[in-house]
Amino acid sequence: MTTQTGLRESGDFVAGKNQLSLRPMQGLIFQDRRRFRVVLAGRRGGKTVLGGVELSRGAAERKGVYYYVAPTYRMAKDIAWDTYKSIIPERWIRKKNESNLRIDLINGSVIYLKGSEDPDALRGPALSGVVMDECAFQQEYTWRSVIRPALSDRSGWALFTTTPSPEGTAGWFYEMILLLKNADLVDPGLERLNPQQWTLYEYTSLQGGNIPAIEIEEAKRTLAPEVFEREYEAKIMSNTGLVVSCFSMLNMDSTVEDDEELPLYVGMDFNNDPLTAICANIIKVNGRPVQLRVFNELNLRGATTWDMAEVLIDLYGENRRIIACPDPTGKRKQTSGVGVSDHQILKKAGITVYAPEAPYNTADGIRAANAALRTADGEVHTKINPRCHELIKSFRTLGYAKGTRMPNKKLGVDHSFDAFKYLCLGKFNLAKGESGVITNHRVY
Repeated sequence: MTTQTGLRESGDFVAGKNQLSLRPMQGLIFQDRRRFRVVLAGRRGGKTVLGGVELSRGAAERKGVYYYVAPTYRMAKDIAWDTYKSIIPERWIRKKNESNLRIDLINGSVIYLKGSEDPDALRGPALSGVVMDECAFQQEYTWRSVIRPALSDRSGWALFTTTPSPEGTAGWFYEMILLLKNADLVDPGLERLNPQQWTLYEYTSLQGGNIPAIEIEEAKRTLAPEVFEREYEAKIMSNTGLVVSCFSMLNMDSTVEDDEELPLYVGMDFNNDPLTAICANIIKVNGRPVQLRVFNELNLRGATTWDMAEVLIDLYGENRRIIACPDPTGKRKQTSGVGVSDHQILKKAGITVYAPEAPYNTADGIRAANAALRTADGEVHTKINPRCHELIKSFRTLGYAKGTRMPNKKLGVDHSFDAFKYLCLGKFNLAKGESGVITNHRVY
């Protein structure tokens, strides 16, 4: 039986003059009409074709705006654009815009292909449906703060498709998988996903039906085990290679905002570009720091320490007590200009500087940062507003340089971590005992 949109109940799709037969796993997912479907699959598992069929069906059945979202615009164009043009029957199409990756249908529906490099650029229309392709490689912010609210007006649907990310168990997508499986590893206080609206599909490249078994066996013989298992068997691997191993979704809290009654604590990295600061409050009980609440981050490009001091004063007021825990090397001349050190500039602006006489030990900083996020007893001590995109990205992607236990600065994601690390070492160092204070510091 064929519907008015050219879709068959068996899971086939009539594209132009040709009938497109879906693979068994694609057909199974296609027939599932639950609102939110999550697909974790191996390479060449048919995810892009499935997404094109789903968006075509949705746009044909109901007039509205539909998004295909890839991690980058280039990926959307290179991976999906030609596929989507071939899948959608020509008789449904009113016009196509190659430069904007837009397809207008004769019923008034519009399909856009987008990249999520700048998630806020996706804001605007109410969405009737969305395909988030390779979603494990996209920011949690893109889904929770941009796409999900845009689906609310029209009760829109979402299809998540992805291969596992190398960041493994550190990613937000992994947390979603745990919730869908009702795993015991998830904090019991977290809200479970409604099984009447949410469902999970997992399958390997072999089960996807597009790669011959002999080719998969060849890949198995030539690839490292962790690469094969991730790319072909769709296994989410451990995040042991990450510098920050204790960060998870439990550290995220959109209600975290500045408490103006408390001092403002600022971790600061004096890298020239960007100049980075992490803004937080510290909750204390009986004088002991028990929770770090990070509500904002500043990343100033082409700026000096004078600029950072001015921004902090403008944002939080001249009468606010601001305590900076900066890079200890800032006592030397760096981003400040001739004759004045970074620490002196902060002091002249009325900001208290808390720094050691000598640079921190790298291993101490990593221990302090991880302990601040979650201690060995499972207690979460740091809550972070999701608006702190760069800090979260740093936690989820900063790895070690090959063959060392030193953070790989070539990745370009270490600045926010360093700013957080300095704040933890200075004023929230749970790894250093109950006082949370390191000795041999100077306050001025």
